[in-house]
Amino acid sequence: MARYQFTDNLSATVNVNNLFDKAYFTNIGFYDSAYYGDPRNVMVTTRWDF
Repeated sequence: MARYQFTDNLSATVNVNNLFDKAYFTNIGFYDSAYYGDPRNVMVTTRWDF
């Protein structure tokens, strides 16, 4: 996560999940079932405070 404050009222935040894009299992269930986790993704959010 990184955040930058442009002005007193405006800021932006960047979140990166699975930065190195590694394969991993999120859920290992019964009967040898497994599910891969999410690939790399990025979310940018802006915020205006008034």
